[in-house]
Amino acid sequence: METQALLQQLNESGELQLRPVVTIEELVAVLAQRVATMIQNEPDLLFQLLYRIDVKESLVQEALANPEFSPDDAAKAIARLIIERQWQKIESRRKYPQDPHDGDGEERW
Repeated sequence: METQALLQQLNESGELQLRPVVTIEELVAVLAQRVATMIQNEPDLLFQLLYRIDVKESLVQEALANPEFSPDDAAKAIARLIIERQWQKIESRRKYPQDPHDGDGEERW
C-alpha cells in the first residue's frame, strides 16, 4: 500500500488533517488516536465520517461491540476499516480511470 496516497485520500475525504507518516502502522496509530477522540467527544461526527467514507456499518458495530476489545482496540479496528475502504477506492480509481471527457455534456453509450 502507498502510505502517502492513503494519507492524502483520508485528509481529503475525511477532513481529518492527519500528520504525515511513513508506514501503514504509523498511519493506523495516528488515525486510531483521532478515532478514539471522536468516539469520546464527537461520536456523531465519527459516524458522519464513516458514512461519507462508506465503511460498512455492520463492521463498525462489530468493532464497537466486541467485548474483548478495549476502547483503544476498537479505535484501531475502526482505523483499519477506514484505511481498507480508502485503499479499495484508490485501487478502483486506478483500475477504472474516468474519461476526462465525461463532463462535456455528451451522452455516452
